[in-house]
Amino acid sequence: YISLQAAYGFAAGSNFILNVGGTYGLGDLTLAKLVSGSTSLTIKGTNNYAIYLEPGYAVGSNTLTYGKLAYLSMKAEVSGAGTSGSKDFNGVGYGFGIRTMLDKNLYLQAEFVQSDFEKLTDSCFSAKPTGTTVSVISSK
Repeated sequence: YISLQAAYGFAAGSNFILNVGGTYGLGDLTLAKLVSGSTSLTIKGTNNYAIYLEPGYAVGSNTLTYGKLAYLSMKAEVSGAGTSGSKDFNGVGYGFGIRTMLDKNLYLQAEFVQSDFEKLTDSCFSAKPTGTTVSVISSK
């Protein structure tokens, strides 16, 4: 799964920073696939994006610890078993991370984020997507 990310940081004192950013998923996420005999039903997450605030505190000259609070949005598409449709889900993400500069053009980041979407109930089903993401990223 590949996503694009853009962020901008604002200095808020000598050791504090506030990053504002967003991400957009370029692919689909398979949320569920149900199979019974020759019949299958697939639920995919599409049009995934997040807008976030990331307050951070500099620890030394190369390392930033931060918290994250995000607004999340996703479209769930259901197909198969003679049915199709889609529902929009909104939610919140929250977590924390650490980012350290290895040199002026390269950093290493570890992050934990919990995603909780709203519960939607339809005449046929009820769903409340959640997820936990742990990532380790290096960037140049």
